[in-house]
Amino acid sequence: MSVGRKWWVAAGLAGLLAAPAAQAAEGPAFFAGGGAEVGGVRYDLSAINSRLPSGVDPLPETMITFHGSGAGGATGWTLGGFGGGGEASSGSGDQGASLSVGFGGFEVTRLVGLGPRVTGLLALGVGGGGATLRVRHTAPSGSDPLGSATDTVLESSFFVLLPSAGLRLQLAPMLWLDARAGYLFAPGSQTWTWQSYRYTLSPLHGPMLRLGLLFGVGD
Repeated sequence: MSVGRKWWVAAGLAGLLAAPAAQAAEGPAFFAGGGAEVGGVRYDLSAINSRLPSGVDPLPETMITFHGSGAGGATGWTLGGFGGGGEASSGSGDQGASLSVGFGGFEVTRLVGLGPRVTGLLALGVGGGGATLRVRHTAPSGSDPLGSATDTVLESSFFVLLPSAGLRLQLAPMLWLDARAGYLFAPGSQTWTWQSYRYTLSPLHGPMLRLGLLFGVGD
């Protein structure tokens, strides 16, 4: 997906948050709760993998992520916080690479009643995050820190924009199953630093899936 189309997707979902749900029932009169989720995000790490030294396996582009969230609100709207992150690695011991990503922020959600136990949701998260890339290599050569150093750590900081859409199914009076799909935008994540040097590598954008259990009260 091109950068322009990605931002159009985000803009469209943000617009839906503000639009009334045509021909749909009202959302819950109130909701307050939180829980934990597991998910996955698909990054394009081609620019990072192409710079890894010979003998270091490329990083997998699918990362398992773990999340936590909490929110409260009324009349079909909630406001809360979210956080998540994960790690992908390749190789082992003194020959390998690892990428750790974490992010969090505030999230506004529009809830739309679809049935007695089913609620549709549109959400937009805004915040920030950071990432650490570590490369371990046992045969240094040259002066490129990615291609030669025995243990190099690069870091990146970025903004987060996370639109998502999904369904929430009530399993019990205080228990909900939450499933959603979204897209993680991370402006600034293409810039990585090592000591006083800056490098332009893979930006950490990608589609994301999340599945979790929420505990709370609602009506």
